[in-house]
Amino acid sequence: MPGTSLSVPTIDLPRVLTGFLAPIPFFLIWANTPRYAAFGIMIWLAAYWAMGVCNILYTALIPVFGFLLMGVAPTTILSSFFHPALALIVGPTLAIVAAVHCGLMDRLAAFFIRRVGGGVRAQTVFWLVFATVISDFAADTVVALALIPIVMKLLARAGYDTIAKVAASRDAMLLIIATSIGAGLGGILTPMAGGQAAITWAGLNKALGGEVTALSFTLKMLLPTTVCLLIIAVIFYVLAPAKGRLHYGIAPERRQPWSRHEKVVAVLFLLGVTLPYVRPWLPYSLPTIYAAFMLFTLLLWVPKVGMVLPVRALKAFPLSAIAVWPIAMSVSTLVGVTGTGERVLELVGNFWAHDPWVSVGIWTLLCVSMAQVASDTGTAGMLVPILNGALPAAGVDPVPWIMMTGFAVDLSFMVPTATGTIGVLYALGGRSHFRLPLYGFFCALFCGLFSWLFWTLVIANKWQFWYSLEVIK
Repeated sequence: MPGTSLSVPTIDLPRVLTGFLAPIPFFLIWANTPRYAAFGIMIWLAAYWAMGVCNILYTALIPVFGFLLMGVAPTTILSSFFHPALALIVGPTLAIVAAVHCGLMDRLAAFFIRRVGGGVRAQTVFWLVFATVISDFAADTVVALALIPIVMKLLARAGYDTIAKVAASRDAMLLIIATSIGAGLGGILTPMAGGQAAITWAGLNKALGGEVTALSFTLKMLLPTTVCLLIIAVIFYVLAPAKGRLHYGIAPERRQPWSRHEKVVAVLFLLGVTLPYVRPWLPYSLPTIYAAFMLFTLLLWVPKVGMVLPVRALKAFPLSAIAVWPIAMSVSTLVGVTGTGERVLELVGNFWAHDPWVSVGIWTLLCVSMAQVASDTGTAGMLVPILNGALPAAGVDPVPWIMMTGFAVDLSFMVPTATGTIGVLYALGGRSHFRLPLYGFFCALFCGLFSWLFWTLVIANKWQFWYSLEVIK
């Protein structure tokens, strides 16, 4: 009929192709050299995450299916999803979710935005630092997912009211990517900042035969994390146009006085942050403390407020983000079960026996490059057990190597497979953007070079500050 148009459903070709092609490396490796098949599982998983082929929850089936074909017992596979360190990152995550639900995150962002102004440089550096600081004490991925929508609201005020407009603008993308990379960088300062931090902390516990205190862990990571933040801030400062401005349609509104809900959630978040630092005076382990904190958060009822974190808020926001950690930790555990760690040692040899400049360089390159593809959590889960197994047997102290590994894998800024970069996936319709690997490359390159320099000096000179940790036996 005249005037009638038919809508033809569009096919997302890159996502469809990834869905079909990503499993192929696994099946090829499994069919020819099955002892390396775990690498194929990581490639498959990383590709699905990077391109948003399906909901992250569904990707949990990939390690189940892959490791079953590799001969791992079903009970071992299922138990691998319940890593004891998960409580450390899920606990503070619930506090962040509650902060999003009650509007506290919007309030904090609006408070700072009014003071930062509309300059693109100022806004870019602000969101980088703000995301880093928040994710220092709460799960990096959830922080990115909490902050990205706030940044999108800000950009909508400036006229970037569609995903297409945001993606087409360098200024808008600077804010988005700075927020994402900042959230990723903050994921190592404390044991509860991300899966890679939790695995690093657990590896140090095993090496030292006790529970490393959160304060001791934070003090060791503070200097390298701060220097990398400065490096990345300089990179984005240079990238941002000197005279670029975001012209808000109206000024960010001033919020009403704090509600009771916001006050309770603020106290809850502060409690989640401070709990690890009072651990030496508490009789229970950190996973047990955070398991209790999670239960308290989910059951907390306040008069005239109700449940601080209703189930509908939990379902609406972070389940996919939370699923990243048990999946990545499961893969890292099963990689150890299948002996894939030994395959890595076959590739790099006795790297620790070389001059520190060479040995740390080899290991840093391995950490940073693997983390871009296999996720920071998955890479830490693969490499930390290798260090715990190989170095003591060779008479080498594994402590600085484990800390260096946790720090280096955290520099995963190029591909949206984990950490804060997942925020970019969600904000831009489930796919990456060409500026992310471009900007992320320079951040990973310069931070990786610093990591090589810093940890080489630590190991070559055996600086005791980074060799000693406070441990609760």
